[in-house]
Amino acid sequence: MTYFVVRPLQAPYQIYSDMSAWDAKVPDIDRQVHISEIWKKGTGLLNPLEMPDFLQLERPRKSLPEVFFSDNGILICSGKAKRILEEFDPGLHQFISIRVILKSGQDAPGEHFILNVHHTLDTIIDEKTKSDSIMATLPDDPSRHLMSLRLSAEHSGGVGVDKSKLTSAHLWREKAYRKIFMMSDALNKRLSEAGIRFLKAIKAQEY
Repeated sequence: MTYFVVRPLQAPYQIYSDMSAWDAKVPDIDRQVHISEIWKKGTGLLNPLEMPDFLQLERPRKSLPEVFFSDNGILICSGKAKRILEEFDPGLHQFISIRVILKSGQDAPGEHFILNVHHTLDTIIDEKTKSDSIMATLPDDPSRHLMSLRLSAEHSGGVGVDKSKLTSAHLWREKAYRKIFMMSDALNKRLSEAGIRFLKAIKAQEY
């Protein structure tokens, strides 16, 4: 079984932070946009020297999820999540250490990493995928016609997957929909057993 990973746009999976220190580190706006595109779409490797040294959360929080998005589409994961992802996909994803600072000024407990999922597959079958969103997020591949994958994906089977195109990868982005994460059943199960929610995973339909 394959899972489609929905990106919720609200807390606790979207947590805003003050990135003014990163603005000072990378002052060129065009360069910031380029880096942000890599965060959002996994279009290549990130340069650790250009990464923010820390994120300072804008609001008080009692705890943090193991995986969450922050400003500019940056994806953060805990050390616990990193260990499981590396266990399933050794060497496949990029992790860059980052401090997460609470609103109080104290460091958030545990390790945190920028997670760059840049491995891509082409498994989604447009004709077998339902989309009812009016948010027209066109695919990166103009030959693909599906308007959006904000879906009917809220329902199991909303995304159709070609199982012949699955590989040994357990977490990947889609070639034509690079903001989309897909996940194997085995990885989803292991994360769930560890009490980790990788955003919101919904069952896809395999064909």
